Amino acid sequence: MPVRPGQPAALLAGVDTLYNTYWVRFPRGETTFESAVAASATLITAAVEAGVRRIVHVSITHADPDSPYGYFRGKGLVEEHLRESGISYAVVRPAILSLDTWR
Repeated sequence: MPVRPGQPAALLAGVDTLYNTYWVRFPRGETTFESAVAASATLITAAVEAGVRRIVHVSITHADPDSPYGYFRGKGLVEEHLRESGISYAVVRPAILSLDTWR
């Protein structure tokens, strides 16, 4: 479901902990690292508005808002927004995530 400003807070009512795994692996069309940062910021703001107590955010090693690489810069910007939100949070920074790699 697309994240739209004003909508997610109602969807998060009653949630204690939000596990945020959303991200864009490969940008295409309007789905970019920048749009992923904006959607994540909307989700974090909605969590604060809904009274969510904690966010567990899946990021990546070396996330940095000043990185020359869009993937790492975007992840760093989301972490920055999370820190500034005032909500209790944990950031998980795996080196890599994969699906069915070993089949």
